[in-house]
Amino acid sequence: MRTELGLQELDEREVPSGWWSADDPVFLLDLELLREFTERLRELDYLSLQYVPVKFSWTALTSEYKNLVNLRWPRWHRLFHGSVLPSLYLGMLGRGSGALPVCLDAMFLSHPVRSELLTKYFGQELVDRALECHFLREENGLVSAAFSFVPVGDYILLRDNFEMYGNNNVHNRRYRVWLGSESIPFAEFLRFFFAGRRFDRVLEVGSGTGIQALVASETSDRCVAVDYNERAVRFTAINSALQGRGNIEARFSDLYSNVDGEFDVILANPWFCELRTGGLEEVPGIVDGLETHLRDGGYCLLTLNSYVRGRSNPVLTYLGYFAMRKKYDIELFTIGYGTEPARLESWKQHGITHTVCYNAVLKKGGKGAVRVHDIGLTRKLVQFAKIRASRIRQAL
Repeated sequence: MRTELGLQELDEREVPSGWWSADDPVFLLDLELLREFTERLRELDYLSLQYVPVKFSWTALTSEYKNLVNLRWPRWHRLFHGSVLPSLYLGMLGRGSGALPVCLDAMFLSHPVRSELLTKYFGQELVDRALECHFLREENGLVSAAFSFVPVGDYILLRDNFEMYGNNNVHNRRYRVWLGSESIPFAEFLRFFFAGRRFDRVLEVGSGTGIQALVASETSDRCVAVDYNERAVRFTAINSALQGRGNIEARFSDLYSNVDGEFDVILANPWFCELRTGGLEEVPGIVDGLETHLRDGGYCLLTLNSYVRGRSNPVLTYLGYFAMRKKYDIELFTIGYGTEPARLESWKQHGITHTVCYNAVLKKGGKGAVRVHDIGLTRKLVQFAKIRASRIRQAL
């Protein structure tokens, strides 16, 4: 593995054990440098970018009202969402000093920008130090970032280079450290769940960038965040330090292999992309460990995606059987219904009609009940209309 993150070479090799190399830039980053970068981003109002959609999408027409409302009353995180008028919102960034468009291009989208622009807003000394530790890379007078900063609430979190998210080769998908559109709703759900509560010990299985562990750490005395990707462990440690959270311990662990004791809450945002399992590829391993590591009366919080085949809903079937067998009470909060246009051919092979995404709360020590909270009828009809329209476009 080279210092430069070459996407093509990453695709053509097998992912090594632990999925990391000592010369990976994430292990070379200077924490003090990152602190200075994030503080400068705060001064440049980088947090306001979270309310702006940056990509075009016709399907965003039904939710455009959120983008428009955010212009006046910033409320919803829209950075990973689309808009039919993205130029309108991007144009708003051009007001004032002009620093925000540069920050968006360089620090979120990982686009190359002119060296003098970064020097103007971040200073020559900070840019030079960033080049030395390979956080920034320069070629022909253009500078690009090896990583991406994501504003979420009061956080500015480090994640992989934006380009890594556009390449879905299986090795690349597993190697990268994810923080995307699925992460934000789950973090908001956790905030709602943890509000007004206090816990002693919380465990996150599969911490990634550490965003969920950070939310949990706000109302817990100790949070253990584990991942079986050494790069993710490093990202979690960096983001915890950048937010000043000394109660988060990031460590390497394949599920519960390096975890001791019991916890009040166990949470996970697992992978759910394998069609063969219906999106359950990592869920059984997480749920199986609850008997050993979740205290009686404790909670497991998950975000789940189910690939539905006609009337067969894999997540609902699996959790229903688990609840009855192990006496857990489970509540499933439906996030929404959707499709994956890029994989419709594979969907046909597996008989998949649509996906349904949930936030789940599993309580240990119950009666085996499962309750599903659906979205509103109007919203549901709109989403299934989009699914139908997507299939029609694919057939044309």
